[in-house]
Amino acid sequence: MKETILKGGSLASTSLIEDNSNTFVRKKISLSKDREYGFCRWYSQLKKMQRLGVIFPNTFVQISDFGYINSDDINDHDEYAYMDLKYYQDGINLYEYLSTERTDEEVRNIFTKVTEKLNKLYSFKIESFNNPIELYFQEEIINKITEASSNNTYFNEVLLDKDIYGKLSSMRKKVISLYNNPFESFTHGNPTLENTLYLQDSNDILFIDVYEENIIDNKLNDYSHILQSCNSYYELMVDYGPNFIVPDGIKKFNSFMQEYLYNDLNKSELMLVKFFEASQYYRMLPFKCKINKNINDIIPFINTAERLTGEFLDA
Repeated sequence: MKETILKGGSLASTSLIEDNSNTFVRKKISLSKDREYGFCRWYSQLKKMQRLGVIFPNTFVQISDFGYINSDDINDHDEYAYMDLKYYQDGINLYEYLSTERTDEEVRNIFTKVTEKLNKLYSFKIESFNNPIELYFQEEIINKITEASSNNTYFNEVLLDKDIYGKLSSMRKKVISLYNNPFESFTHGNPTLENTLYLQDSNDILFIDVYEENIIDNKLNDYSHILQSCNSYYELMVDYGPNFIVPDGIKKFNSFMQEYLYNDLNKSELMLVKFFEASQYYRMLPFKCKINKNINDIIPFINTAERLTGEFLDA
């Protein structure tokens, strides 16, 4: 059996497994380390992808197996859960696809396919309430900042220097007044460019790495994850630091996305998408502080959260 380590996954390892005539992708996660951000999240992704895969055929990467394994590395005595996914030889994630030169027609084709498949998810409405936005704000912003502060000595000093707490107080009041949509729906949960696979031979897209912990499941939150990739450039920041260059393909995708949102949403909904985009950068901070002890490695994400907060407050 040949195993090739692939890029992908914060705590999970992703590998291409070639075993005789069988080739598949394996996502493996520790059963003991960082269970909240590791196994618990991995397991919720697995179950959501299983269920949505039945309801929406040809929308998500197929799961071929999952189970338990011991490490066979003498220096690693951990135990792991794994899920095996179908390997698509012609597949490339949209972050990589759009990072090379692409025509307007190619990008529009991709964008149309993404929105068509997402709209199928959003067509299943779930009656909801207005008050979850307060829970979302407290859990995904305030509590995440508190957790991040406990993981990095200098984190709170940076937030105080930027008056983040004052801006968040204004943000809370504004978002509560705006959020009055009593419906949710099925969602992907994290449809970033990296989590969308383009099948070049069949000119189709499939979603990977769904997410189950958003508290509020609606298209506005889903859109913010797309913007996290094409508008605030999360993947580029991770790969290249704060001094990245935005590829033309990603710029074009963002242009189509902005036009789509402007035509699809009213003003309040557009502002809520901006709020959710800002929130994505706050809610990732505890994990960033845990894996990056140097505050300088975290500041670009704080700066992005601050900038998006300002854009929301000024809108």
